[in-house]
Amino acid sequence: MKFLTPLALLATPAIAAQEGITDRVTISDCSPAIYSPIHLICAVTNHTDAAIASLEIGHRITQPGRSVAWLDTTETGLPFGPGTIPGGIEPGETISLEVRTPPMSDRADPDLIQIELIPLRATTAAGEVIE
Repeated sequence: MKFLTPLALLATPAIAAQEGITDRVTISDCSPAIYSPIHLICAVTNHTDAAIASLEIGHRITQPGRSVAWLDTTETGLPFGPGTIPGGIEPGETISLEVRTPPMSDRADPDLIQIELIPLRATTAAGEVIE
């Protein structure tokens, strides 16, 4: 099986966040990083009362007309994401954050795929895990 970096995948991605802890952390306004095809720059907002020190993000990449997702890291225990966030995200704060994306099959049509970024877990500055 041959895999590509997400460069082609980022040509026209539809990005949405659902499930996970989206009532407490939201991801929006993502765009490809100029310097790296495997990174997205996204706005991340902390809707909790505590500073967030780290974040785990699941990726689901689907294509209309296909019964099986091209990629789904939401339940694998291997989410991608920024990990530790320098300076954290204070309550109510929105920051620009770099999110690494996983590689996927070259069989996917980059013009049709849809990317969902799902915040799965966050750890507060006090070490509390939000799931």
